[in-house]
Amino acid sequence: MYRALLLLMTLVQVASCQTMHEREKVILDYSRQAGAGRSAYEQYLVQEDQYTTNGVVYHRKYRTYLLGIARYMIEEKKYAVLKNCIGFYFDKRENIKSRLYLGLDVELPVDASLASSSGRGIALSFFNKHLSEVLYVLFSCKTIFAEAEVVGAVVGFQWRAAGSQEIYNIWIDKKDVIKFENGSLTLREIVERNIITDTRGKVVKLSQ
Repeated sequence: MYRALLLLMTLVQVASCQTMHEREKVILDYSRQAGAGRSAYEQYLVQEDQYTTNGVVYHRKYRTYLLGIARYMIEEKKYAVLKNCIGFYFDKRENIKSRLYLGLDVELPVDASLASSSGRGIALSFFNKHLSEVLYVLFSCKTIFAEAEVVGAVVGFQWRAAGSQEIYNIWIDKKDVIKFENGSLTLREIVERNIITDTRGKVVKLSQ
C-alpha cells in the first residue's frame, strides 16, 4: 500500500513538473519563433540604462524570456502592454534593491459598467478579471523565479477615465503565487495579502 501511494505521488510530481516545463517552453518558443521579428518586441522591455539594481544582470540573462512574455501577452492574450515596462523592479517603499520583482504593465479599457466607479473599484474589477491570467504567464518562467533575488511579481493595470490616467500595482510574493497555483490561496486572498499601490504610490486596500 505504501509503495503504491509513493508511486502515485511520484507520478503526480512528474506530471506537475512536465506541466511547468511545458509552460516555460511555450514562452521561450514565442521568443525564438519570432525570428527577425523579435526586435519589434524590444520596445516593451525596460531599457537597460534605466536599471539601478542587479535587475540589469537578470534582464540580460533572461532577455529571451522577457521577449517571449512580451510576444505572448500581445499576440496570444491580446493585452495592450505598455512600452519599456517588462523587466525587474524593486519596491521603492522598502528600498531594498536586492529584492527584485519580475513585472509588467498593461493598459485596459474601462467599460460602461465601470464608468461611475471609483479608482479603487475599477482596480479591483481589473484584478479580479485579469490578474490570474497575467500571473499564469509570468510564473510560466519558473527558471527566473528560482533566482534567490527574484522574490515575486509586480503587475500594473493602467486605464484612462475622466480625462486622467490611473495605474494600480500589486506586489506579490512568489510564495503566495505558488500557493495560488497549488490551490492553497484564492485570488481574493492574493489581493488581500499583498501590497497594492495607487497612481501616487500610496498603499491602498481593496475590499471585495
